[in-house]
Amino acid sequence: MAHNTLSPDHQVDPTGGALVAAVTPLGLPEYVLEELGRYPESAGEILLEEASTSGAVEHSERAVRVLEVLMTHAPEVDDRQYAASEKLKSLLQQESAEADGRAERLLADLTAPGVLQEGPAGLLAETLVEHGRLEAALGCYNIASRKYLAGGAEELDDMALMFAFPLIGRAKVREELGYAPDEFDTAVRDRADPEEFLEGLLNPAAGSPAGLGPHPVQPGRQQGRQVLCSREDFALAVESGLLDGEAAAEGVDAYFRAGERVMREYSREDPDLDWYTVLFSVEEMREFARERGGDPSDRELRGEWSHTLAPDDPRLCPWPPERNQRCWCASGRKYKKCCGSANAR
Repeated sequence: MAHNTLSPDHQVDPTGGALVAAVTPLGLPEYVLEELGRYPESAGEILLEEASTSGAVEHSERAVRVLEVLMTHAPEVDDRQYAASEKLKSLLQQESAEADGRAERLLADLTAPGVLQEGPAGLLAETLVEHGRLEAALGCYNIASRKYLAGGAEELDDMALMFAFPLIGRAKVREELGYAPDEFDTAVRDRADPEEFLEGLLNPAAGSPAGLGPHPVQPGRQQGRQVLCSREDFALAVESGLLDGEAAAEGVDAYFRAGERVMREYSREDPDLDWYTVLFSVEEMREFARERGGDPSDRELRGEWSHTLAPDDPRLCPWPPERNQRCWCASGRKYKKCCGSANAR
């Protein structure tokens, strides 16, 4: 049986030197090589970002080669598994018999007993859901949630939002598969009432959706805001006609990546503004539209709604987050491994 390089037991050069040496011949941009030279200890995350960027700007072959090198040489097991998850996503998108076979082998390596780590498990679960692999996705969500599943559901009352997302995904997949709700599904559903969920999970004491904590808008400072649909309500918003456009049609992750690109463009055009992202629920936007006699799909109306929020409302998330903070899109992942990984150079 071949050695599984994605296993926590896989031995690699902990300094990142072997990783840097392996990617140097791949023709990476000069700025990436400079970053690797300055921060060899962060080589894994730098290269994950480069692979994401390369894939987004039609350098997909280079992106795949970078991912393959990461899968073997990245010092951190999470980085090896994040790279494998991204490669699996690429293979599943190809829709060929050869790619399907490679995807199955890679998925088997990732989900071998004792291999998959919690962070990569959540990302892998999202990819599998997108491709209709619900049973496999549920297994990954179970791994992503395992430290919470080990306790009782009553402990969920004190969970921060960043830890709730794998359980929310798990509950949704179990429901789609027709499983009777267990105590964790029931607890998540009870917390998912829009007002209670928002109040309980977005309370400043627990942290904002991006895991940034409260960041009140500074009085007297000019600001800009981008208003987007919440991750939980994305499918409903698309079905209801509140969202349109290519990014929305391609799915929730593409929607937020497009939002990230817009924020980067905004910040380049108006660097003196304080920029914020705001996520809305479908019901609250519909209610606001009814009150104003407007259309909930109207972007100007959404902007008006965002300015009704109090300055200390935790939904007003400063953009961009720091690299190691939770992403503004509320995926539960760190910014550097989520929207922040698609750098618009």
